[in-house]
Amino acid sequence: MDEIVILRQKIRALQKEAKTLDTEKIREYAAKFKQARRDQNLNQEQAADYLLISRPQFSNMETGRYGMTLSNFVKLCELYKLSADDVLWGKSA
Repeated sequence: MDEIVILRQKIRALQKEAKTLDTEKIREYAAKFKQARRDQNLNQEQAADYLLISRPQFSNMETGRYGMTLSNFVKLCELYKLSADDVLWGKSA
């Protein structure tokens, strides 16, 4: 019985660690997109219009509060002229 409790605790710890990593990565990608938007001299409203979403939705996505769909990820790469490799791994294809 104790082994099951210990195993459950280990699983919960790993799940928490994975969730934290995911959140950190989402924020890292969001920061890259935000900088690219600024480099392109675009405001949030313009980028949101390109994605066909509201400015508040875009703001939440850009700050990393919410993740983004794969479709929006690809569209932002196109809009900002970024390679997905650069955004994901910090290098160009």
